Amino acid sequence: MRAFVALLVLTALLLASAGGYANSKDGPRRWTRTVKKNSEVVYKVVFVADASQERKFAEFAVIGDGGTDIDLEVFDQAGKLVAKDVFFSDLALVRWVPAATQEFTIKVKNLGSEDNVCIMGHN
Repeated sequence: MRAFVALLVLTALLLASAGGYANSKDGPRRWTRTVKKNSEVVYKVVFVADASQERKFAEFAVIGDGGTDIDLEVFDQAGKLVAKDVFFSDLALVRWVPAATQEFTIKVKNLGSEDNVCIMGHN
């Protein structure tokens, strides 16, 4: 039941991938992944910057199984940290405005001593 509720929340968070959002080059994605204890997984995602003067957000979200602390960090192509969620929880959401279309490195870190099954997604 928790997984179903988590999926609904994630879908609601990322549903608005039109207007006001900088989508990834390949479009919105959702998936489930087990992040092993005391480890991290790394994703490379290209987000498209908006040519107009509007602030268009890129988003990445994680909803864990409740067992451990999950941290989320996003770095631009130059290695600069552009967004992070390091609150003590396994619910994480980051938003940032891509200055240019580029590949971002997204690190999902499990700081706990047990595996965490996470639902992840981006716009």
